[in-house]
Amino acid sequence: LDYSSRRRPPAGAAPCPDAAWARVVAHVAGSFQQNLAPAAAVAAVRGVSHRLFLTCRQLRALLVRIPTLEARRDFYVLLFFRLVDPQQEKMVRPVFGQAVVESMGVVRRRLGVAAALQFFAPERVRFELDLREKDHRLAIWALLMLAAGEPGDNLVNVSFDESGDGTKQSTSFQTGLPATWLKLDGVPSKGAVGVTYACAPENVRLRVRANLARTIGGWVLADPVEAEPWETLEAAPAAVVSFCDHCTARGLSMNYVFKKIAEKGDARAITFPQFTQGLSTLEWVDKTGEENRAIFSFLDQGMEGSITRQEWTVMKLLAKEIRQSMVDFLEVLQVYFPDPRAAWRFLDPDDSGYVTTEEWDQAVARIHFFGYARAVFLYIDEGDNGFIEEEEWERVVTLHAQDWLHAREAPEARSQAEV
Repeated sequence: LDYSSRRRPPAGAAPCPDAAWARVVAHVAGSFQQNLAPAAAVAAVRGVSHRLFLTCRQLRALLVRIPTLEARRDFYVLLFFRLVDPQQEKMVRPVFGQAVVESMGVVRRRLGVAAALQFFAPERVRFELDLREKDHRLAIWALLMLAAGEPGDNLVNVSFDESGDGTKQSTSFQTGLPATWLKLDGVPSKGAVGVTYACAPENVRLRVRANLARTIGGWVLADPVEAEPWETLEAAPAAVVSFCDHCTARGLSMNYVFKKIAEKGDARAITFPQFTQGLSTLEWVDKTGEENRAIFSFLDQGMEGSITRQEWTVMKLLAKEIRQSMVDFLEVLQVYFPDPRAAWRFLDPDDSGYVTTEEWDQAVARIHFFGYARAVFLYIDEGDNGFIEEEEWERVVTLHAQDWLHAREAPEARSQAEV
């Protein structure tokens, strides 16, 4: 563990003003341009962190500008307990990109598994806990208490190894964890348990989650707690991300898409035949013959053979994350390039007038963008032709002009040669 205090922001704590925080972010990003060691940048922020309160959106704005994965984890650990809105923590996770599962496991261990438990958004998170550790026993007990407070069988894919070293798997927990574990002293002090939390949106009880965050996480929260829904892309099948990009790039709201699909049938729930027929009216093409089924199965969380309006909400949240990832990408580019034209020359090094997936992957690696790079590519590629044309790039820059201009507050950009 890193040193982990029980101190949290007091009730009503005001976050750092956005303009002031933008200057901090610019200076930290500038320090990496000047080849300052990541540890030195972390140490500098640590020196003032006790004076800072931040929102999750502000923390994300910093982390997307940090060029190394290890430094991102360090800043996350340093500033996590300075957040005034821990209920929005899920919006920060995408900064770790493809390494999000590993990274969240690392930072949880450093902060304390129970204290840093994702109380407000544990869905689809895999928890691997060593019951020899008191902190881990507290974490599994907290998950059991959460499951007891929310309808449904929400603890799934349960595994238990009595030995703790993988040599003695137990088969007795296939139907769930024992009721005796609902008492903290009933949780065994040896063995290893793995579990995933899965709760349908309509069964979420925010008050239960807030109470656990207060009593176990130590957070000081207003009552009632208000949380902006958020969804990340790592758990969504590739077909879902592609379809969401397809609609978002064309400026179609997910409310409109649902109504368009449902207009020739039951407007309360969409069946699969209705779904496939509706997709054809949106210029969507199932390239493999299996994409439509993959999208439908992902959205049919209740496995009832239909998609309700409430289940469709996840598409709105995915679209929001894609737009935010686009903003993140533009802000990272602005660290290196003074204007969109210079950025385009970097993305299109052979001056062909378009960017291939190979050129894109190379460019993303060179600017150390850890976010959802593939989703950003699909968002820009409005024509769904597998490459980005210059006109498509200009459209995105125009659409996100305010975010691009905001990024110009960063220090003087580096040249393409330096990148």
